Amino acid sequence: MTLKSFVRTGLPAVCASLALTSVPVHAQKMSAAEKLKQELTAAVAEANARKADSGVGSIEAAKAEAERQARIKEALAAPTLSPTALMRGAAAPGTAALPAAGAEQAAAAPQDAQAPAAPATPEMVAMGAEQRLALVIGNSAYKSSPLINPINDARAMAIKLQQLGFTVIKKENASLEEMMSAVREFGNQLKNGGVGLFYYAGHGIQAKGVNYLVPVDANIAREDELATRAYNANEVLEKMDTAKNRINLVVLDACRDNPFARSFRSGSRGLASMDSTPKGTLVAYATSPGSTASDGSGGNGLYTAQLLAAMAEPGMKVEDVFKRVREGVQAESEGKQTPWEMSSITGNFYFNPTAEQQAQPVVSATQAPRVGAMARNASQTLIPRKLIENYQLAGNFAIQSGAAQGGFSASGHHFALVTGDKTLHVWNTDTGMATVTEPGYGVPSQSANRRFLLGLADNGKVTLTDLHNEAAPKVLAGLPAGITKAGLSPDGRRLVIYTRDDGFMLYDAESGQRMAKLDSVDGEPRYEFAPTGNRLLTWGSRDSTMKLWDSDKGTKVARMSDHWDPVAMTRFSRDGAFLMSAAANDKAVIFRMSDGDSLRRFNFGDGNPVPQFADFFQDGKRLLAYVLRSARQELGAVMHLGVWDTASGNFVGSLLGDGITVRNYRFSPDRSRLFVNAGDRNLYVFDMNNLKRLSTLAGAELLHVSPDGRRVIVKGTEGVRLVDVQTLSPIARMPGQVSAYMSPKGGLFVTSTETGLLTLWSLENGDAIGHLKGHLDAITGALFSDDGRRLVTVGTDNVAKLWALPEIREANQLVKDQFESSAEYHKRMSNWTSPYSALVTLVGYNADTQTYSVKVGDVAIDVPFERDAARKLMGQRQAIVTGNLRFFDVEQLVLADAKLTRLP
Repeated sequence: MTLKSFVRTGLPAVCASLALTSVPVHAQKMSAAEKLKQELTAAVAEANARKADSGVGSIEAAKAEAERQARIKEALAAPTLSPTALMRGAAAPGTAALPAAGAEQAAAAPQDAQAPAAPATPEMVAMGAEQRLALVIGNSAYKSSPLINPINDARAMAIKLQQLGFTVIKKENASLEEMMSAVREFGNQLKNGGVGLFYYAGHGIQAKGVNYLVPVDANIAREDELATRAYNANEVLEKMDTAKNRINLVVLDACRDNPFARSFRSGSRGLASMDSTPKGTLVAYATSPGSTASDGSGGNGLYTAQLLAAMAEPGMKVEDVFKRVREGVQAESEGKQTPWEMSSITGNFYFNPTAEQQAQPVVSATQAPRVGAMARNASQTLIPRKLIENYQLAGNFAIQSGAAQGGFSASGHHFALVTGDKTLHVWNTDTGMATVTEPGYGVPSQSANRRFLLGLADNGKVTLTDLHNEAAPKVLAGLPAGITKAGLSPDGRRLVIYTRDDGFMLYDAESGQRMAKLDSVDGEPRYEFAPTGNRLLTWGSRDSTMKLWDSDKGTKVARMSDHWDPVAMTRFSRDGAFLMSAAANDKAVIFRMSDGDSLRRFNFGDGNPVPQFADFFQDGKRLLAYVLRSARQELGAVMHLGVWDTASGNFVGSLLGDGITVRNYRFSPDRSRLFVNAGDRNLYVFDMNNLKRLSTLAGAELLHVSPDGRRVIVKGTEGVRLVDVQTLSPIARMPGQVSAYMSPKGGLFVTSTETGLLTLWSLENGDAIGHLKGHLDAITGALFSDDGRRLVTVGTDNVAKLWALPEIREANQLVKDQFESSAEYHKRMSNWTSPYSALVTLVGYNADTQTYSVKVGDVAIDVPFERDAARKLMGQRQAIVTGNLRFFDVEQLVLADAKLTRLP
């Protein structure tokens, strides 16, 4: 056989023979593939020698021979494959798989951008590191036959799955189009491998052996309309089959009575058995095929309530979880309902794995190459620009109870939060890791400048946390025992405490040194600092006398004994120059704070009623109060919002008519506008210079006023609106938003939908900046860092999430000037670079390309990573990626020298 004919026919046959022969590598000194390479090398040398001897070599023949030798050298240069790999039909990285035996030709695929992607082989990953993805749908709000529990079931299931490490897509009261879109998104993400779970609660119908899930907008008159107006559950199985991931679970709590039974001919009840399921799939029904399940009378349906409890059991195999559910449902229903499963699962899966189970190796699904993936052993990868321009999820903080007080450090690198169980948590916002967890921190309070947190524990321990000092908590030693009350001045410089033995005492908060022993009081101790922080007022709940102190020096300014009855309320003017105090059955008094002298006595109405709210405005010349018209019970409890002149004590007039209750109000920063949230669900806006009503926004509620007073955020029945204060006209509408939170220095605000989708907006023009996905329900609170680059949101599931913009050096340089040509822009950016770090979710490792697939937010990238280093990340769900960014083009950046490190 000549060399040419061997290369054309013999080489494919030998390779195919090796691919079908199982020869242990360790049984030979030299693998078959290595012997093949040696034989090829010898054959080439022999042919070259014959050619030289014969003198054959026209120009055409020389070119052909050169091309042939180049192809052979390229084939010889390809990485050697073991017989085991050849048996699997695997190809060398960057090459196409060899043809089967009998093929006429075998062309080596060059390693360039146009080469077809190599079929990826399954990789072994730790069970705890594989993707967990769930789609949860709960439909209750049907026009006919509405259900009670599916929404509750879906919400509870989504929260439980998220707690168990699943990424959850949740839909409530979904239309057909929304269900189709959600399943499509679920199927696309499922291709990343791992475990997929589909949960549905709502109406389900079978017809001709096919199961249909009923959307809330279904208008079905006859059985033959199901195929086009309800969702075929088999499509979920088809998405799972296409994804080829390791484990799939389908849970259908949808076996309730057919709401359209009267118009259906078949009269079939419950759901049909789904026999054709993909390999590695378990389908679970709330009851046996052909039977119906109860919607339940409690907070969750009977089946889902049992499933939620069983899923939380540590170390229980998935088969045992559903067996436990079946036992529980049968017992609770007295045998009337029997859950049913069908399974083709061969591997293991645990909803709540132990540490040992998380470390078990499993075969991950083959993943398609990703955009931005670089060649093997490359030192860089491409990332989209949006990774540095949009907020990304940087951390999840589990808390045991709701948030009470919190704040960022001055640099934004730490975040402190005191939860409802009186525990202080401090997290590093760069790593997302907890640095301090201090139970028993106590009842929290915060200084007006938001710099200091103060905790008063049940045992009287006082802890001060300086957020500007990277949120380092400091226990104030040397304080007396038995402290029952503690508070900070607005600037955080002074600490006032109260003990039953010694009364009020004033301390320097920085040094912890006592400045003065003030005085004891009668009844419950009460105090108030002036907004400027230089005056402190103390009294008791049974005292008619108040004492005024100089908080800078710790000396008494005045003893104010102008009331006959105990003081019920006090209010400082914004500049701290005046004080109003009121007592039941006694006149109100205006005091001057420089010396404590009384300036005017007046009454708020018949019988001297005490205001619920009161505030100075117009530089202390006027006083606003929400108060009863009369304190006499026989005249009825009629409230009004009125204005009084502080110089004369005369009543000026009412802003709102009698009978319109005030829920709360807020001034603009310059106090020229007053916004009143009234009990009639209207928002009233007043010009406080002339006391005229400017507008009534029907069905609106004020949420926030911007720091500069130019914008307000209001909430209506249709959603949230951004309104210009001067014109009171909407700048932008945000339909579907149910809450909003503003950054402290303006510029940004965030809104939330009922399903937990967050949107960032520009406070200037109401443009949407980006969406943040992660919460499952509307958030209960949000707090921005001072620079607006970080945001913490708290959900109803007691999970706080940190969102952050990456720290990028000279990020403004990336903006292309409209008058700058592309060539000029690229030249200017050629030397730009910036350090980069981000918290990433580990998806899986590809040993062939030696890259780790990770997700930053919702963006997937492949990070070059050596195999030995990757082993150190086994069992980890998250890591920190670091590297250096360089400019690539308008839409992409180069991440060079990328490294992955374990979380500390």
